[in-house]
Amino acid sequence: MSYIPKHSSSKHNTQYREFSPFKLKGRYILLAVIIAVIVIGAFQLTRSYPPALGSLTPAAQRLKLPGPTITVPTPTSGEFIVGVGGVGIVAKTPNQTQSQIASMTKMMTALVVLRDHPLTTGASGPSITITPADVATYNADLALTQSVVPVTAGEQLTERQALEAMLIPSGNNIASLLAAWDGGSQAAFVAKMNSTAKQLGMTHTTYADAAGASAATISTPSDQLKLLEVDMAIPTFAHIVAIPQIVLPVAGLVYNVNADLGTDGIVGAKTGFTGHAGGCFAFVAQHNIAGSTLLIEGVVMGMGGVSPLTTSLNEAVTLINSVTTYLNQFHIIYKGETLGMINTSWGGVVPLVAASPASFFGWGGLRLHAVLIMVHNMKLPITAGEDVGLVKLTVGSHTHAVPLLAAKPINSPSVFWKLLRL
Repeated sequence: MSYIPKHSSSKHNTQYREFSPFKLKGRYILLAVIIAVIVIGAFQLTRSYPPALGSLTPAAQRLKLPGPTITVPTPTSGEFIVGVGGVGIVAKTPNQTQSQIASMTKMMTALVVLRDHPLTTGASGPSITITPADVATYNADLALTQSVVPVTAGEQLTERQALEAMLIPSGNNIASLLAAWDGGSQAAFVAKMNSTAKQLGMTHTTYADAAGASAATISTPSDQLKLLEVDMAIPTFAHIVAIPQIVLPVAGLVYNVNADLGTDGIVGAKTGFTGHAGGCFAFVAQHNIAGSTLLIEGVVMGMGGVSPLTTSLNEAVTLINSVTTYLNQFHIIYKGETLGMINTSWGGVVPLVAASPASFFGWGGLRLHAVLIMVHNMKLPITAGEDVGLVKLTVGSHTHAVPLLAAKPINSPSVFWKLLRL
């Protein structure tokens, strides 16, 4: 009887198919998916997320002082400019033209001298000896009916006395004296004047002499206001132009040409008049509000009338009084007021509120410039009431920084948000 081998059973064949390459490949794919999920999840959890972004509210971006818009009467002749020191220009003649400025020229003469030979408060400075040439200048100017201060050869004037003689009774001959003393010659000193004007941005000004008698010495009210602000920042200049009268060695008692000094808050500065220039006046007046002193500054030029110099003084008073009518302290920001917001991609919007109030001096309609400054690298979470930045509000050169607080907590993004973000 022969041996016949048995064939494999169907059960054995089934087990063989379960361990086929196709089944094994599926397991690898599943493992790869799991690994990918883990890697992507880890990446999502550890990668940086968008920072919390701050912004000002539309209202904070359009802040302005409340109240009626300021209006000032326009002088009947000539040109003008008026403003408040550190706040801004209130009004001015548009499209100003260059014209003669007469003795307002001496404001630049004083600036150059005081920069080259500074005088501290109360100091007299070096002595200047009057020469025969200075006497000849006095006589020549007197013959031309210019504003002069009597001098004699050998007379001694200190630097301060010379500045007083130039700025108070407005001696043209003293302006020439100081120019020669400081610059060595009139031409050299005038070059200094024009160089200084250029440095100050007085682009519509040309100086041809130190006294203002020359028709070629021209400027505009806007340029002269720039000079006035620089001069008044020098204590010696501000002190001298506020003196009503002085006694000089030879001239004796002389008075300030600025007849408005001491009235309507006026504390200086310089008048000017010639037949061609008309009446000119660069003026400064003090106005006190809420314990603070503000300076109303302005320039009028080319004033006419029966007495042009008197007209310029009167027009200055009118401008000063019209500005003081509107000038006030305004409470523009209140504690707890919403000025901005923080936006996060995961937590919505959180209001930013003012931690303190803010007040500004000015007039109705004056715009404020607002800038938001957030805390650098702000760390989360942030609690309600935490300081997160500030808003810097500016009017002219006056700036007030208002701290900003988070009105609500700002939490870190959740794990769920980190995993699902795009």
